[in-house]
Amino acid sequence: MLLAPLAEVAERLRTRRLSPVELTAAVLARIERLDPALRAFVTVTPERALAAAREAESAIASGRWRGPLHGVPVSLKDLFDVRGVRTSAGSRFLAEHVAQDDSAVAARLEAAGAVLVGKANLHEFAYGTTCDSTIAGAIRNPWKRDAIPGGSSGGSGAAVAAGLGFASIGTDTGGSVRIPAACCGVVGLKPTFGRISRHGLVPLAPSLDHVGPLTRTVHDAALVFAALAGHDPRDPDSLAAPVPDLAQAAGRGVRGLRLGILDTTLESASSEVAAAVGVAAERLRGAGAELRRVSLATLESVRHAAFVMLFAESLATHRARFESEPERFFPDVRARFERALPLSAVDYVAALEARRAGAAEALRALAEVDALVTPTLPTGAAPCGATQVAVDERAVDVAVANTLYTREWNVLGFPALSVPCGFTGDGLPIGMQLVARPCDEATLVRAGAEYQRLTDWHARAPAL
Repeated sequence: MLLAPLAEVAERLRTRRLSPVELTAAVLARIERLDPALRAFVTVTPERALAAAREAESAIASGRWRGPLHGVPVSLKDLFDVRGVRTSAGSRFLAEHVAQDDSAVAARLEAAGAVLVGKANLHEFAYGTTCDSTIAGAIRNPWKRDAIPGGSSGGSGAAVAAGLGFASIGTDTGGSVRIPAACCGVVGLKPTFGRISRHGLVPLAPSLDHVGPLTRTVHDAALVFAALAGHDPRDPDSLAAPVPDLAQAAGRGVRGLRLGILDTTLESASSEVAAAVGVAAERLRGAGAELRRVSLATLESVRHAAFVMLFAESLATHRARFESEPERFFPDVRARFERALPLSAVDYVAALEARRAGAAEALRALAEVDALVTPTLPTGAAPCGATQVAVDERAVDVAVANTLYTREWNVLGFPALSVPCGFTGDGLPIGMQLVARPCDEATLVRAGAEYQRLTDWHARAPAL
């Protein structure tokens, strides 16, 4: 049951065939057994979790069921404030910081009746994709302990893959929900920029920061999205757009859906990743979707803009710490701040112009197709400690490779979804990414859920 989809667990809880208290106790016991090796958590909150589970059990028994997250054990990336709980951001700077108020996400989870079992481990300040720079110790991939879990929401990906909760809420500034989803063989949804409030979140790069869930299935991600999405005036970038019923979209199938395969992404991926994504696209064609080839001439300039914007905004966010105590940052994070120092206002304005041009071209492409198809990563998860990864015969910097197909969608703010679509020859998960026009998460869920109906990659679990 600890590896079952959230939707199945929710139905058992609603009909009282499963006890929230017993379920939470089982998850906490599994965390106690497995997490010393995985290091998916910075902080575990057993007393708080069991109290919430008892409250959920009483409410459900008296007919006050709040919805599909009620009584379900979940975790939050340790960037989100939870009143009375430490928010470390994986950093020495905040190692003893205890939040005084709830973040918007924590408050919405509590309102939905979810049971918070702990705060998930992450790369320091969410500024990396390997999750080896964190005060809680390097996170390990549940599928292969000498491989990274992806990042920066690596603890969230590892926790969901290992059955240490049924969902985890992460952040995505350059791929940090989708990358660990691909590395750990789970689902990661980065909604449209502004869909989920960032109030009470430790920021990295404000114009790139997104919030999204990691879950076992696309349907599960739709259920979590429903609990979290919506306008929040405390977040200046929060969207006031209506929140779609993504769970309803999960059952619509793909007949008539136009999917655009982004040519250059398959050409730059490893041969086994390209083959897996190609086969996945063909499965969707077999279910009634139409496949087309798509090219985006502005893609490279948008990818370059992503780094300029990330470097500049992250340094601006953390400048006081960087100028006063640079040695307290982990070395790789400090090096990224140093890369921002030569950047000028002209560089940043050029990046904004690249974003405008890229958005215009992507919108034109998405007028001809309903969603784009790419790999999530060009390879499986990189080895722990590696600075480069082999893409067939080419050696590519790990940070560049991990964000190769993801960071552009943070710059543009378009929604993107990673779903597991196979395994590499050495047993590591492969992810397929789907991208849609702004505010069209429903199309992503429609395609992703249908793919999971046709396949069982998402149902496989690591031997732990």
